[in-house]
Amino acid sequence: MYDAKYRHWHAKPKADELYQLSTYAHRLHVQRAALLYPGHDGQYSQVTVGALRLATIGVPVLSTRCRPDSRR
Repeated sequence: MYDAKYRHWHAKPKADELYQLSTYAHRLHVQRAALLYPGHDGQYSQVTVGALRLATIGVPVLSTRCRPDSRR
């Protein structure tokens, strides 16, 4: 299960974000969940809460190859 956030990636998520994600995971009966943040390749951390593994992952959202004049 994934939950997208719109603030910059941090290795340690806020407590309320962990609480929200763990609640969703518990209700959906999953043991792995992740918070996705705008970030860079390779940004990853993980915390275990009981049997639940929660990850934070930085996801590149803008390509360096995009050009303003490439609109179609």
